[in-house]
Amino acid sequence: MKLFEKKIKDERIENIQNKFFKDAYLLAVVISIVSMGVKTYVFSYDLRQFLPELAVIIIPSLYYGIRIVLSGVYWAESEMKASNSKLPLTLKNFLYGIAIGVVISLFFGVRSAVVYGSEGSRLYYFLLVFLASMTIYTPVFVMIIVLPDLIGKRMALKLDRYNDNE
Repeated sequence: MKLFEKKIKDERIENIQNKFFKDAYLLAVVISIVSMGVKTYVFSYDLRQFLPELAVIIIPSLYYGIRIVLSGVYWAESEMKASNSKLPLTLKNFLYGIAIGVVISLFFGVRSAVVYGSEGSRLYYFLLVFLASMTIYTPVFVMIIVLPDLIGKRMALKLDRYNDNE
């Protein structure tokens, strides 16, 4: 009886199917973003009105990100990309986190200086908001970007040790 026999799978067909799944997900995300834009600009809905679209965008992305990090695939792919680079991946991610924090802080600083500051107080508003934003956003973005990298590395090392023991 061939009930428990493993089926032979064609890797080429699986790759094509995965490509179609990726395209279908991207189409769903684009439709959700267009729907959110129409609801916002045409119908003047607030955030609560397009929570389903946000769920369609955020939940599968989080699921994919968590699964790829915990399975060790993220770190293996990162090592392949990092082998051609002069800087370690963790350092690159750290610098990206700092850069994103600085850019967002600059944006908020300039915006608050223009919106709330008068001629004499613009520099004060800029510096106040810029420094406050730097203390908040830079560590947050460093953690958001570096933490998955460190967790992925740790999980990959655990999987390697587990596979070596078997």
